[in-house]
Amino acid sequence: MDVMNAQGSGRMAAATGARAEGSARPARAITSEGSAPLQGDGRVSLRKANANDRELIWEWTFSSDLRALMRPMRVVLYKDYERWLFLRLADRQTPLWVIEEAGARSGVVLIDRHDKQALPRLSMVVSPRQRGRGLGRHALALLCAQWQHPLIAEAFADNLAAVRSLEAAGFGRANERRHDGKVICTYLWSP
Repeated sequence: MDVMNAQGSGRMAAATGARAEGSARPARAITSEGSAPLQGDGRVSLRKANANDRELIWEWTFSSDLRALMRPMRVVLYKDYERWLFLRLADRQTPLWVIEEAGARSGVVLIDRHDKQALPRLSMVVSPRQRGRGLGRHALALLCAQWQHPLIAEAFADNLAAVRSLEAAGFGRANERRHDGKVICTYLWSP
């Protein structure tokens, strides 16, 4: 899962080798095994993802609008995705949460640490049926209120929903680059 954007077009992520002071320490998961979900304003909460979420996470992550953004376009077999997901669920250093709105599963957020020397990478997918109502913005605000380490994220510059969500959560634009003729903005957040 590389370049992703949020809400309007799907998901967001970042891949940069930037380091910030203190980023070498391992990121802690906000929730641990068996802990209560993060409660926001009563409307939105984040809870640890589990195996029962796999079909919806697949549906959200590989929706047609997101597949169109993936470069290079590649086929991901469900069995490969499932293997990835089960490894992710067991890895405490790369937390994966389900966004819930009034108890209904509405999206997924993960923090990835492929490179232990780089900042953790934030990725988010909001269900296509739930986009455009500020759900991603609420989920990011909830996550950032609890997270204790710097994060990076990327969004296409023309994905205004993702850009607005990141900026509302306190992410600052760090740089821009071009990819396949599109401008991708890298954002940095620090507690």
